[in-house]
Amino acid sequence: MSDLPLTWMADAFRKNGLRVKEVKGWKNRGRDGTLDPRGVIFHHTVSPANSGPAPTLGAAVKGKPKTASTPAVAGPLCNVLVDRDGTVLLIAAGISN
Repeated sequence: MSDLPLTWMADAFRKNGLRVKEVKGWKNRGRDGTLDPRGVIFHHTVSPANSGPAPTLGAAVKGKPKTASTPAVAGPLCNVLVDRDGTVLLIAAGISN
């Protein structure tokens, strides 16, 4: 088990009837530190319709590389990703970017 603060999420989502997929390593991913979530922010990421159920999963876990116009951002980028069929993907139990 991890000392990261959000390891309870899988049980909470399942208890509320959601489909949950635990992405390998999620309980140990994220930065240590105090985390006391008080709400949820949803962010829509645009991707082609034929790009699969969770086309941004790799970026959510690993981060975003530097491009000519944007800086790199280290992963994890979020704690939870909801795929196109409504499955909750657990990304990180610690602080994310």
